[in-house]
Amino acid sequence: MPEDTFRRRLTYDSTVADLQNPELIEALEPFTSDLLVGAEVVNKTEAKKIHKPVSPELIKGAAQNLQRFNMSKRTDFSFIIGFPWHTKEYCLEALDFITNLILDYGVRVYLQWYWPIPGSVIWNNLEKEHKVNIKMVDIPGFFRNSDWFYQIRNMDSEDARIVDERIRPVQMLLTLRHGSQERRPFEYAPPLVETRE
Repeated sequence: MPEDTFRRRLTYDSTVADLQNPELIEALEPFTSDLLVGAEVVNKTEAKKIHKPVSPELIKGAAQNLQRFNMSKRTDFSFIIGFPWHTKEYCLEALDFITNLILDYGVRVYLQWYWPIPGSVIWNNLEKEHKVNIKMVDIPGFFRNSDWFYQIRNMDSEDARIVDERIRPVQMLLTLRHGSQERRPFEYAPPLVETRE
């Protein structure tokens, strides 16, 4: 098939480790529409807890290589906050790291709150602590239940509210700074925070 058939039409996932190789990025650039990079966490301690081979240096190295080959605006790094052991402080540290990653390298970021998946190691640990059970999955609205949302975390609703209120203006400012693009540089899926009267 002619090379033009695939030019900028492929979307795929990559690891942070793969993107340390500039030759690979250069070879993929002509064919890449969108690249998804699962970084998930922003420091080595967190990476060990979820068995992910990432570090701040590796994430920045990947972003720098992508910038070098004009792939920054086609790349989404995904990050997760709110793992059961996360604190408000970690979430705010992650926000600082993410903000700098966008500003320094021009990549896009998708940030979401953690939700346990039945059968995962974290789910099994939460089940041993009697915080979740498989029958809960059959309850309508299970994933929208605020009691359950906070029960599995090291944060209360006030902590989550503070994190959420810090993220939203950063997201808006980054969007304004980057001007009109097809997609915003910082996508964010908010937590379940009770509305305040």
